[in-house]
This record gives sequence, C-alpha cells and structure tokens, in this order.
Amino acid sequence: MMSTQLPILVPLLLLFGAAVVPLAGSRRPQVAHALTVAICGGCFAAAAALAMQVLRSGPLHYALGGWAPPVGIEFVADSLSVFFLLVVSGIAFLVV
Repeated sequence: MMSTQLPILVPLLLLFGAAVVPLAGSRRPQVAHALTVAICGGCFAAAAALAMQVLRSGPLHYALGGWAPPVGIEFVADSLSVFFLLVVSGIAFLVV
C-alpha cells in the first residue's frame, strides 16, 4: 500500500513543512530548526525508498486525485527523475 503512495510523499512532506515550520518558528526557533532537519531527512529517506522501488519495478505512475491523464495530473517517477530527486534532497539535507 505504501509503495503505491511513494511518488506523492516527497511533495506532501515539503508542503507540510512549508505550513508547519513557520508556525513553529514564530514561537520557538529551535523547534523550527529541528522540524526542518527532520522534514529534509524524511524527504531524503522517501527519495531513497522511491529510488529503490523504481530500480526494482521500473517507472511508477501516480494519478493525483484518481483522475487519469489527460484530465488529471500524473506524477511519473523514472530513473532520471529519481536520480535528480536524490541529489536535490540530499544536498538540501546536508545544507540544513
């Protein structure tokens, strides 16, 4: 079940962080920093899990909202996109 949701996990984590970190930072900056590190680490872990899934079974397709393309939006995770996701999320985690 969770492996079918992997392509959407990274954007959801980033959207969650964009909403929660400023709220936490307005009260306690230390908590905001810890949340930022945790979210970036979670994004990198999700990207690594997605990479393993793509290497095992090939490209993954995820239709947002259950609407098939061309009506809906489709995320496709292939080897090139997962490679860049790993690079970007890994560098972001190291920078944070």
